[in-house]
Amino acid sequence: MKILTISSFAVVLLAGALVQLTMTARLEAQQTGEISKPGPQFGDPAPVFRLKLDGKPDASGAGTKISTRYLEITTYSNGPAVGPGDHFLLSLDIEPHSGIHVYAPGAKGYQVVSLSIEPNVQVRVLPMQYPVSEIHFFEVLDERVPVFQKPFRLVQELILEDTAEAQAALRGKENVAVQGTLKYQACDDMKCFFPVSVPLAWTMALRKHGPPQTIRP
Repeated sequence: MKILTISSFAVVLLAGALVQLTMTARLEAQQTGEISKPGPQFGDPAPVFRLKLDGKPDASGAGTKISTRYLEITTYSNGPAVGPGDHFLLSLDIEPHSGIHVYAPGAKGYQVVSLSIEPNVQVRVLPMQYPVSEIHFFEVLDERVPVFQKPFRLVQELILEDTAEAQAALRGKENVAVQGTLKYQACDDMKCFFPVSVPLAWTMALRKHGPPQTIRP
């Protein structure tokens, strides 16, 4: 009878230790913002990411540089001024850090890199232009997915609207402001990180005279 009592007590202690280890491992995974492939555990709360968003133009004035934990991003607009009816481009040059890839259109179960433009009566958003991706093979899962792991460029074409509503919104203004969000999920060869959202903004001078233009790179 005494032996049975000791054995039961030992089982209880062992079970408690296993529960504690499981909770500790789960907490550490959330704090580091890392998870094992194939993707995030969507039932868990996403950690807070600290992004370095200095928003400072580079020395040449050619673009605005943004650094995140996984990517180096430079944003451009391809014209100093836009007018009603103009087609214009917003571009993002993106360089993944060493050993990092992000997901291209066609990837299933991951956050594909994308740019969403905030609703704005002044602009009409056309489909995003993506470069050619490459296929990444993850041997552990025998998985092949389209990714970007070398420097690449995303190009977003927009039209500055010439509607009565847009003209009213632009009346008295000297600049056109466009805001958006870059969304992506970064992974290395061993693990995936939680999806990230990076706020972006572009400001262009408003050209009030002359015929509409189509501005190309």
